[in-house]
Amino acid sequence: QALGTAAAYACIAQAGTGDLQIPAVLVSKTIRETTVNITGKAPSLVPGLEFPIVVNHTKPTERVTNPGGIG
Repeated sequence: QALGTAAAYACIAQAGTGDLQIPAVLVSKTIRETTVNITGKAPSLVPGLEFPIVVNHTKPTERVTNPGGIG
């Protein structure tokens, strides 16, 4: 989960400074699903007017398998 969180913050940083203010990343993982939640706020063009940004993405958790049965 730490690697996923770090990757999300790296993606946010790569997008550019100021594009997402006060970003927060939460990664939760089960055997079946991994969910990434990213929240923050958009830069305000009008003082006092804030727009929250919320992104939630869920995908199946990747599994490492040994199809040959070796090891």
